[in-house]
Amino acid sequence: PLTALDAALRDRLRSELNRLLRALGITTIYVTHDQAEAMELGDRIVVMRKGAIAQIGTPREVYFAPKDRFVAEFIGAANIVEAPVENGLLILPGGRLPIEGGATSANATVMIRPETIRVTSAGAEALSGVVDSVSFIGDRQRLV
Repeated sequence: PLTALDAALRDRLRSELNRLLRALGITTIYVTHDQAEAMELGDRIVVMRKGAIAQIGTPREVYFAPKDRFVAEFIGAANIVEAPVENGLLILPGGRLPIEGGATSANATVMIRPETIRVTSAGAEALSGVVDSVSFIGDRQRLV
């Protein structure tokens, strides 16, 4: 409903709508394709895929514990990595990372949210890589 508005007005109206809904204490179904709207306004979010429910949960549950790859990629930015696991370590071209679950050998598909990644001095961390490009987006920068 707020998509056609400019960014500043959309943010103000979304905040005002959130305040009103909570002050009135009424149950509301809000349909949107804008993930930021869903995350800010929803107590519970229903992610749909091809007319079926993919996941239901709080905004934090859906964001931090998506049930599958579709939900992970649909809600927020996600780096999906498929790699082998040896002795509980994800084997990547830039190094090895411990993974949850204690798998000793297999292949794993993991999701890494961009906000959990830090750029540090070369050799300071377990992973290394190359930054190919940097795009300034205003409130953040996108590194590839």
